[in-house]
Amino acid sequence: MKVLENTPLRLKLEHRPWFAWVYGAISLLLSLWLFIQLIGSPSSAVLRCDRANSTQITCNLTQYVLLLKVQHRKVLNPVSATVTVYRSSRSSSYEVTLSGPYQTVTMLRDGADSQAIANQINQYLQTPQQSALFIRQKSARKMFWTLLPTCIVAGLSCWYLFKPSVRCAFYKRMNKVIIEQQRLGRKPRTVEYRLDQIQAVELDEQRDGYGVRYRPCLVLKGSEERVPLRSSFTKPKTASATQTVIQDFLQK
Repeated sequence: MKVLENTPLRLKLEHRPWFAWVYGAISLLLSLWLFIQLIGSPSSAVLRCDRANSTQITCNLTQYVLLLKVQHRKVLNPVSATVTVYRSSRSSSYEVTLSGPYQTVTMLRDGADSQAIANQINQYLQTPQQSALFIRQKSARKMFWTLLPTCIVAGLSCWYLFKPSVRCAFYKRMNKVIIEQQRLGRKPRTVEYRLDQIQAVELDEQRDGYGVRYRPCLVLKGSEERVPLRSSFTKPKTASATQTVIQDFLQK
């Protein structure tokens, strides 16, 4: 914690979780980018084909983003439907292409049902007795795998952005310590304790993937309550320095 003031009668400390706030801001930007990717690419498509006679077929492909129509294309007298496979190191995706003499349109790039859709279209093209065709394609898997990380990253960004800053003020003349927590967009939360209530200044310990980290806390007399002086854990050297400053002030 940063020492703002240290006199024989007054000690002021402050902790601002800059790392958490920066990480939260980056996570928020990432979640916004993922959301733009979600709403910027079609999530469903509808193909309607009508056969006026044995030689004239009109197919209309409409693509939607979250139920909003974004693109409408027409193919006259389509010849065939083919499936293009896109492979990556982790998965494969499939895309149906409907080809005509002058136009070519593609449906959604999605799962293995693309081959079944292509077969259905080709069967319609080869069956003069069938007057109409209606196919709805939904990219449920793509939406899920985009929406899931978007929600996770957005939740993480809120978790980090709402980490509170903490200000501690020790006053010997008033015999009290005032601890103020300020969260983003909220009113400050203030608690007070008498200095003679403080039994000791100790370090809380936390083990995680980065090793062992600590944060200073006040241990109150006649109670098992431990009052943390910062919202997050930090390196042993930083926590010990804060502990020493408070102990030296209380012992003066």
